[in-house]
Amino acid sequence: MTGVPVLERVRQALSRAAQPARFVDLSGRVLPWTAALAVVLFVAGLVFVLVLSPADHRQGDGVHVMCVLHVPAAWMGLAVYVLVAVLGGIGLVGGHPLAFHAARAASPVGVAFTFLYLVGGVPWGKPMGDAWWVWDARLTAMLLCTSDTLSCPAPSTERRRGDRAAAVLALVGGVNLPVVKLSVDWWNTLHPPVGVFKMGVPGVDPSMLWPLLLMTGAFKAFFFTVWLLRIRASVAEQRLAARDESFRSLDGGAMRPLICGERFTRLGETIMALGNSTTGYGCVSRVVHWGAVLLVAGAFGLAWTMTKMAGSPEKFRLYGIHKSVGALILGLGLLRILWTMLQPAPRLLGNLVPWQLIAAKAVHGLLLLWLVAMPLTCWLMSSAAGRSVSVFGWFTLPNPIAPDRGVAHAFNEIHEVMASLGLMLIGGHVAAALWHHVVLKDGTLRRMLPCRLGGGDRS
Repeated sequence: MTGVPVLERVRQALSRAAQPARFVDLSGRVLPWTAALAVVLFVAGLVFVLVLSPADHRQGDGVHVMCVLHVPAAWMGLAVYVLVAVLGGIGLVGGHPLAFHAARAASPVGVAFTFLYLVGGVPWGKPMGDAWWVWDARLTAMLLCTSDTLSCPAPSTERRRGDRAAAVLALVGGVNLPVVKLSVDWWNTLHPPVGVFKMGVPGVDPSMLWPLLLMTGAFKAFFFTVWLLRIRASVAEQRLAARDESFRSLDGGAMRPLICGERFTRLGETIMALGNSTTGYGCVSRVVHWGAVLLVAGAFGLAWTMTKMAGSPEKFRLYGIHKSVGALILGLGLLRILWTMLQPAPRLLGNLVPWQLIAAKAVHGLLLLWLVAMPLTCWLMSSAAGRSVSVFGWFTLPNPIAPDRGVAHAFNEIHEVMASLGLMLIGGHVAAALWHHVVLKDGTLRRMLPCRLGGGDRS
């Protein structure tokens, strides 16, 4: 009986901390520490991997990708999925709105970790299994986790219903988690069955274990930083919407009490100026979007010009510029994905039927992945050909894979196919934007135009 009051006090303390106003105050104090911890652990892990950790006798430098990216991303992808399912269950049972805010904020970050896990396994899979990709049990199960996590809804007027549906799907999809963990024991797959720790004893050499643990800690700190920022943005957005609704419901000019306080107002106005709202894109999204447009157009123009030229020093100079522009596109693509995780895209305008909604989201997602995958294949192709990529002479990118003429040819073919795929995606994207602007006249194109041309319209 004596334990009941203690448990009740703990429940009350957690309930108070979960109140939106209290949460914003507490998270504001925690955020600088989690961000600083992420930076420190990232730097320490990278120094350990690049300087102190030797190359593997079979995998070469590919083992460093395992420590820096593949394994930490896998752990975080699964951990975030569990978190989304638990938060969804809390939201369904307790009905607390902050649980749905937190689940919605964590979902795209988990998808990003899972994507990094899948991409990070390529440098390991080729030398160890002679395959860039196989449909083995673990990879397929992780793809299913990604599809489940993507079910978290975007901002909409039916948000509450969508939150509940996504929570149910996350809970049902939880049966896939044991499959992910035990797949290497149940079936003969490309992945080795030995874990990092086996019966309390490290299963890998300390020279790889320490950078692995450091990078895992960095990923965790990074996740908590991004997660808290996204929850704060979601809460502030909801408060601002409630404030706007209170303004619209004024009676005879007599102001009713505003639902959100001054703290939410300042926070929300700052986010609304730089970030996205439910109806429009902010300044950061517009700058990154049009920066990507200019760089991609320049890269395609250089590619078209240099492929028409005969072998000459000028042609090779254009190749160098083309690769440098590609490196900038890769950085901008990663920045765009990170910003999308922090600031979800606004809801789609127009009365679109379900297949149009699915197509729009698919094209947007594929374009984001294409911005990273296209220059990445060029980098890997150059590395396999034994040529380093110098970015405008400022610095030289490291070669992630060993020279191999067959691999270089394969990446060259993939690069050309992805160029054609990119042109199709861009063409479809532009056509859809013009259809919204000319036929539907719903302001979709205007809300992504630069502020001077679009009038800064965020509605």
